[in-house]
Amino acid sequence: MTISSARRRTAADRHSPNGEWNTLGVRILTKLRGEEGLNIGVNVSVTADSDRLKNVEDEVRQALTDLKLEGQVNMTTDP
Repeated sequence: MTISSARRRTAADRHSPNGEWNTLGVRILTKLRGEEGLNIGVNVSVTADSDRLKNVEDEVRQALTDLKLEGQVNMTTDP
């Protein structure tokens, strides 16, 4: 008798407050990193005063450049 295991996919989706991401990375992602097809998506939004928003955008763009992720992340700003 041969027992075969079917390949299946599982996913989780949740909005997480600031500070919770580190815990998710340590407790969950480390358990998944060896599995095939791991895909991690992040959606970040923030509200700031108009005069501060330009600085926030510049800081995020610089961080993306430092991480060599420039051009790989879509950034949009509401009019």
